[in-house]
Amino acid sequence: MTGEQRFALYFSLAAQQDFLEIGAYIARDSEEQARRFVDGLHRRCVEIADRPLIWPLVQHRQALGMRRRLHAGYLIFYWVSEDEVEIVRIIHSARNYPALLFPE
Repeated sequence: MTGEQRFALYFSLAAQQDFLEIGAYIARDSEEQARRFVDGLHRRCVEIADRPLIWPLVQHRQALGMRRRLHAGYLIFYWVSEDEVEIVRIIHSARNYPALLFPE
């Protein structure tokens, strides 16, 4: 990564809980599959810190600056600041994510 900035990566408490819940749900069928899936999901989050601005802003909420990345049916929602990325939530794409992220 010559000349490129690597952003510090942080996970909100809600995102950490999302990892646990996703892993527990998949582990009902296979603990090994759950481990592999959560590891892959974590790798996608780490990759965000390398180039956080390449994934799109959340539709209809662009002014807030929240971005999202898709991984195997799960949406990874995150904020980007000057030198940090915070993973806010990881939510299955079939769920009503606007209600979870932006309760009114």
